[in-house]
Amino acid sequence: MSGERRIKAAQRLGWTEIEATEIGALDPLQREVLQLEENIRRKPLRWIEEVAAERRIHEIQQKLFGPGQPGTGEGWSIRDTARMLRQSVGKISQDIRLAEGVEKWPALRKEESKVQAQRKLEKLISKSLEDPSAGTLLEYYRECFVCYDPEEYMKGQLEDHSVDLLITDIASLSSSQVTKLLELMRLKMTPAAQGIIFYAGDQYVLLRSLFTRFNIISEPEPRIWWVRRTDSYLPFFWFSFMRKAPPVHFKKVYNYPYDPGSEEREKPKNLLTNIIFLLSPKSGKVFDPYAFSGKIIDAAVSCHRQVIAVCPSQERYREVVKELERMYERDEL
Repeated sequence: MSGERRIKAAQRLGWTEIEATEIGALDPLQREVLQLEENIRRKPLRWIEEVAAERRIHEIQQKLFGPGQPGTGEGWSIRDTARMLRQSVGKISQDIRLAEGVEKWPALRKEESKVQAQRKLEKLISKSLEDPSAGTLLEYYRECFVCYDPEEYMKGQLEDHSVDLLITDIASLSSSQVTKLLELMRLKMTPAAQGIIFYAGDQYVLLRSLFTRFNIISEPEPRIWWVRRTDSYLPFFWFSFMRKAPPVHFKKVYNYPYDPGSEEREKPKNLLTNIIFLLSPKSGKVFDPYAFSGKIIDAAVSCHRQVIAVCPSQERYREVVKELERMYERDEL
C-alpha cells in the first residue's frame, strides 16, 4: 500500500475517512514504478539514489509503453518521465545521463554531491575521448561511424534528448526526408542543443517553412562557407529549439579551402572543428545522420566530443572505413 504513513497519521487524528485512489491489480513493474515515484517525492534521497530511481522509472516505462515515437504521441520519452516526476526535461535528461555514467565509472558514487559528480563525469568522458577505451583510435572511429538507415537509426537507436549538436548536409535529401529529420530531432536533441544544416539553394524555402512549422528558432539569412580559390560557396542555417541566437564568435562567413583529395560538398576538417568547438559543450554529443566521410568524426574527437555519424550507403561506408584504415596506418588519426 502506498501512503501507509499518511493513513496512520489520519488514524491518530481520529479521522474515519480519507481520500484515496484505488488503482487495482498491478504487475511487478507497475508496482516498482509506484514505489520509486513515492520514494523520489517523499523521501530525502541521496543524489545517487535519486538519479538511479529516475533512470529505472524511465527504463520501466519504456518497457511497458515502448520508446517514444515523435509526431505520433505513442511510446514513452524522457519528456513523459519529466512530466510524471514534475521535473524539467533538462534535469531528468542530465540525471539519467549521470546514472548511466555511474554504471560505467562506479568511482562517481564517492562524490558528495550531484554537481560534483556531474563535473567529474564530464572530465571522465573527455578523458575517454582523448584515450578511447575501445583500444586503438581506429576502433573508436569504427564505433562512431555506422552504416544504417538514418530514419530507422534515429527512431530506434538514438536516445531521446541526447544530441547536443546536429550537423549535416541535406542537399541530396527529398522534402519528406528533410521534414522527417527535423521532426525526429525535436525529440532527440537536448533542450539547449544547436544545429547546423548545409543545404542546396533550392531548399531555402523548404527549410524556412519547416522552421516555422516546428517552432524552430533560426536566423533569417544563412551563413556561408566560402571557398576563395574556386569562388564557390555553400550556405548553411544555424538553428535551435530553445536558444535565441548562436554564440557571438560564430562567424557569418567562413573561408576554408577544401582538404586535399576531398569530393564535392565534403566539408574541410578545420571548418567542422570550428563549428563543433563553438556550438557544443565539452564532452557533448555531435550527430550527423547523413555522413559520407569520416571528417565529422575526426573533427569531433579532436574537440573532445562524443560523436555518431550515420552513413546510409553501404558502398560509401566501406570506402570510408578503408580510408580510415589507411589514415591510421600513416599515423594521420
